[in-house]
Amino acid sequence: MKKRQWQPDVKRTAMNKQYRQRQLSHVISSMSNSNDKLSPLSPSETIKHFYICINEKNSKKLGKFIAHDCFFEDLSFPCPFQGKKEVLHFFEQLITCMGQNIQFNLGCVCERDEHAAAVNWHLEWKKKQVPFTRGCSIFELSKEGDGLLIKKAQVVIESPFKLGVLALNLLKIVTSVFDAFPEATESKVPEESLCHTTIATTVLQHIFGAMYKSISSMLRKILEFHGLLAQLHPQNIAVHFKAFQQVED
Repeated sequence: MKKRQWQPDVKRTAMNKQYRQRQLSHVISSMSNSNDKLSPLSPSETIKHFYICINEKNSKKLGKFIAHDCFFEDLSFPCPFQGKKEVLHFFEQLITCMGQNIQFNLGCVCERDEHAAAVNWHLEWKKKQVPFTRGCSIFELSKEGDGLLIKKAQVVIESPFKLGVLALNLLKIVTSVFDAFPEATESKVPEESLCHTTIATTVLQHIFGAMYKSISSMLRKILEFHGLLAQLHPQNIAVHFKAFQQVED
């Protein structure tokens, strides 16, 4: 009696092959779908991608991170930028001024909660740090759809003027003036306080003598900056600064 030789079941083998192919297709499809539905970026990741767009000079992609009602305040400028159009125009100008070799180098990126982040940075030219370009940016984000958009930002940049101890002395002077004339810090300053401003500047001129010219210039800038933050009425500020200028002259 001859032994029967084993022969593979062609039909079953083909069915198993088709089954494995279907399983593989299902896995690939699942992976593809999972990639299409990535989890939204965190605040810190959003800010990192934002600066990547700046470094890549990609203003079109940059606009996707800016909310329509964005409020962007760079303290190097006298007025903030309001609305997506103004903010994006500012960054387009910034990208143009940076040229091809200037880039942002990010330091520590911190998150306060799900809708806020802060980052310190400096500018580099061909991997070399540019002097006086250190800064810090604080962002408030809003959720729109599946992502986060920049709704509000404030930027503080390193000053090229290192006043040192003089800055403390100027602060002391400003504090003394405000303590003596608290109405100067109010939103509405009565016109009769004009004489107080004249007297105060005359006293400062007598104390500092020849140094008054340079100190008064710095003091006036501090007062102007304080006035901007306090959102004082322009007409009332003009009255006081006019007297300040007259005494200086």
